[in-house]
Amino acid sequence: MRFKIIILTAILLIFGACKLNSIQSDEAYIKVSNINDTKIFNGFIKQRPLTKLYFQTDGTVSFLPYSKGDFIRKGQVLARLDGTLYKIKKEEFNLKNEINYNILIAPFDAYIEEIYVSKGAIVKPDNPILAIYPTNKTEAEILVSAEYINKINLKNEVYIEYKDKNYEAKIKNVSKNNDNYLINLELSNLYPELKTGTNINAAVKINQ
Repeated sequence: MRFKIIILTAILLIFGACKLNSIQSDEAYIKVSNINDTKIFNGFIKQRPLTKLYFQTDGTVSFLPYSKGDFIRKGQVLARLDGTLYKIKKEEFNLKNEINYNILIAPFDAYIEEIYVSKGAIVKPDNPILAIYPTNKTEAEILVSAEYINKINLKNEVYIEYKDKNYEAKIKNVSKNNDNYLINLELSNLYPELKTGTNINAAVKINQ
């Protein structure tokens, strides 16, 4: 009798252990599924709206101290022409206005995207001097298949991954692109290091 009780107790212990292992495995699976509720999509940084700046007269560039990527303030002098040619033209055409066409002024706060000339260059009114972009938010674009588009909504969390850094973003809009969908993302800041055309990965939360 005692032998039967020992066997029955052993069976119950083994069954209990198996059940406990089953529960632990289920809990581990749930945790993993909660961690892996994102999907990585490929994309790129979209073109920022560029503004090209020109002089309104011809002349020789005598002042241009900036580099690509520099931040500039509205009203800041960006470039200056040697005043000799402008002075000759003004006297030749008897111009009386006081507008100084040989100075290039920043129209708004911006970053310099491109510099087309250097100090000492001779330029005409149709020669761009600088290209700048405003200090607003950076946008990116990712391509999503139809398989996942119904599992994504505008409030889903999105993080842009680039060079081991994560940048918080939000979904701005969605548009159809043949059999796939384009999702436009808006980052929470400008981030000048994310240059136009930069390839990025976007981790997007997927609804289960």
